[in-house]
Parts: sequence; structure tokens; C-alpha cells
Amino acid sequence: AVRVSCGAPQRYSYSSISEALEHVREGGRIVVRPGAPCDISGLTIDQGITIESDDYAYGARADLRGNGECVNIAPSYGSSVVSFRGVDIDGCLTLQHGRLDFNEVNLASRSSDDAVRMNGGTFSATDSTIRARGTAINAKRGVMVSLTGGGFASAARAEHTIRLEVDGANLQNTMIKGGMTGVFVGMQGRYPVTFNRVQVVRGEASEIYQIGPGKAGIVVGGSRPGDDLPSLPNLPGTSVSIEGGVIAGYVDGLTFTSGVRGSAKGVNIVHPGRGIVVEAGAAVDLRENKITHAKRTGIHLAGGA
Repeated sequence: AVRVSCGAPQRYSYSSISEALEHVREGGRIVVRPGAPCDISGLTIDQGITIESDDYAYGARADLRGNGECVNIAPSYGSSVVSFRGVDIDGCLTLQHGRLDFNEVNLASRSSDDAVRMNGGTFSATDSTIRARGTAINAKRGVMVSLTGGGFASAARAEHTIRLEVDGANLQNTMIKGGMTGVFVGMQGRYPVTFNRVQVVRGEASEIYQIGPGKAGIVVGGSRPGDDLPSLPNLPGTSVSIEGGVIAGYVDGLTFTSGVRGSAKGVNIVHPGRGIVVEAGAAVDLRENKITHAKRTGIHLAGGA
């Protein structure tokens, strides 16, 4: 491990994270002293590393600031892990490949762009928060997104709060707030997508009166067309499973588009225009869901659903 003090110089400490990266090897740790913020504008992390707060056990947290330029996560090896633990980040991050882990991280992004953008790799967040004016997590491409605990919020007019165009995803015990669409799942890959006790809300009741309802709480998109070759029954396919949780404040609560295979069980959908929408060509199993105060339709099944 190496230490960083971005404020007053400290013995045996580097003055910036950028300088520390030049003196630490793959798999090492950078321990940041709380106090003065550390500038991470335009920083490129090209190796597996852990960046964490010093004396975190006593409640102190390091402050990392991007000042408008995103941190680029691009480790040399696809198996490398870049981990942030117990830090506050003011800025944005772009993951090119490898794995990015958040553990008890609070990220705030004040630009209209994506707070965390994935162009590849794997992203996981445990007991972390992301608050953004734009999309909180935009996974344009990647292997897996795993979110456990914590919360993710976007401004009311952001297109999405979370957009997932990855091979698989696992969300549990998570709060998702804001956005015209709370969560969009593209179903691009061949691994399951699971939601367990996830809350997707437009906002507090007083906020919804001011900003209006969102377009959709959760939208599950269809699979891409096949590769024009014959199929086999044992080929893996994509499916989505949603169990428990709440969807509130959107015109359409839960939407399954054409081509989706999935299930929704025990979901509580509050004040929708339409509670659950199943489009033609989708095959879904709906059990024990609760839809209250629907303005138009509780469950809309299109012909061919």
C-alpha cells in the first residue's frame, strides 16, 4: 500500500493519486488521507488497484473530485479489479474493460452526462449511492452489473436512471429514483436478469405533483434477432425475474416488450396509468402482484402475449 495526502504534505505520502499510481503495482492499495479533496480530473487507471480512505473505520472519508473530466477505468488485464472503498466522489467514471467495484461509495455527478458509463467489463456496487443529473448508470455494453443495497437517483428529466445493455444483471435491496424511465433492461446477453426487492420510484408524493409522472418504471426490452442459423433447444436464452419491491409514480409501471421471457411475483405497483403491460410476443408469468390506484388499466395484455 501507498499513502496519499492531497492537503498538507505528510511524511511517506504522495501528494496526488496520479503520483501514487506511478509507484504502486497491480493489485496494490492507495490509501487516501481525509481532509483536502484530491483532484482526479481525467485520470486514467490502467491497472488493478484499490483506492480507499485512511482511518475509514473511524468514520472519516476521502473526497475525490473530477471537476468535469471523467475518470477512465482501463486496466491492462480483463481480469483486473479497480475498487473504490469508503470514499466520496464528485465526478463521473467511464469503464472500458476489467471490473469496477464500489464498496460504500457515494458518487455525485453534476453534469448532464452519465455518472457511470460502461463500454465493457463488469460493474458492481455494494451499499453505495449514485446521484446524477443525467443517467446514474449507463451500461452501453458489458458482461454484468450487480447492485446490492444503496440507492441510485437521476434528475426528473433524465432519460433513464439505470440503463442496462449487458449480458446479465442482478439487483437486490436497491432504491432507484427519478428519470423518465426508472430502469431499462435491453436483454442483450444470455445470462439471467434478476430483480429482488427493488424499489423504483418517480419521487416523493410532493415531488410527483410538481414534476409529473415518469414514462415507465421498469421496461424489459426484447432480445435481438437471431444469427439466421438453426436453433437448438439447449442453447442458453435470456430471461428476467422480478420478485418483490415497489414501482410508483410512472405512467406504465412494468412493461415487457416483444420477445421477452420473464416473470414478476409479489411486486407492488402504486398509482400507475397502466400497472403491467405485456406486448405481443412476450411470455411472462405474473403471480401475486398488487396494483393499486391504476388510472387506466391494471394489467394490459396485447394480442399474442
